[in-house]
Amino acid sequence: MFILGYVGFIAFTSRRDKKGIGAAWKHGLIRVAVLYGLSLLADGLIGGLLLGGSIPWDEVLYKGTLANLAIGSFAAYLSVFLIPKKADHRIYLCMGILIIHAALYFLPGFDHYGPVDGPLIFPWNALNHAAIAIAGTCFSQWYKLDPSDPSVGFKKRILPISTIAIIAFYCFDWVQYAEHHDATTSLALLAIAASGFLIAVFYGFEKMNFKVPVLSEMGKNMLLLFIIAFIFDQYVGFLADGYRDFLIANPILTMILVGVLPIVIEAGIAILLARKNIVVKI
Repeated sequence: MFILGYVGFIAFTSRRDKKGIGAAWKHGLIRVAVLYGLSLLADGLIGGLLLGGSIPWDEVLYKGTLANLAIGSFAAYLSVFLIPKKADHRIYLCMGILIIHAALYFLPGFDHYGPVDGPLIFPWNALNHAAIAIAGTCFSQWYKLDPSDPSVGFKKRILPISTIAIIAFYCFDWVQYAEHHDATTSLALLAIAASGFLIAVFYGFEKMNFKVPVLSEMGKNMLLLFIIAFIFDQYVGFLADGYRDFLIANPILTMILVGVLPIVIEAGIAILLARKNIVVKI
């Protein structure tokens, strides 16, 4: 989610500066529409109808992974459109969303655990994922704080904000723990901090000319590989449902089938696409 915001800032502003705001929004809305289309396919048709049920519209529209990627992407584009010049101002929008989420999460009337458990169904994932994507746009702009020297942006903004975020995560996790399905504020703060530190780590790798094998190839088609991972999610679910006892009795084989094989296949796809110079843009 953070990376979609990070690269979304680059894609939106570059098109805005070269072709105008209309072209920027056209590109952004097409990407959002494609993500929603994939959400309908994966969570609605495959995860719903083909498994003998009905289309889970809550998953398709605001609860599923791909739906949240679509919502977060739109939030990133909208934030850059509304606050185009100052990432320092845009980060306050991110912080405001995190605070609102945290405050609402404490209220007993909001539903946290299912579609009908409470009087009000609330899109927890969507709200804080939007905040994470907006933070991504800020870090992307801070990277170019000094166009000739990215280390300036790291020193003045990226590393200080990441440090503040991880300290805030540690403190807030005591009162509102990092819950995945609700995307709590503590979890969102951890995502922002981890992303910021990882950007710095890989910038350091680049400066030292250290390369992680296959990682660059996977990065070129990151979103495509993420979508392909949904197929492996179904594969792992199939193994867990049909061969649970066998897997528990054979942990090494389980490691190979569940932990290693999907990664090896995805790495092979990434290498093949890179050698053919194929980049699938969504």
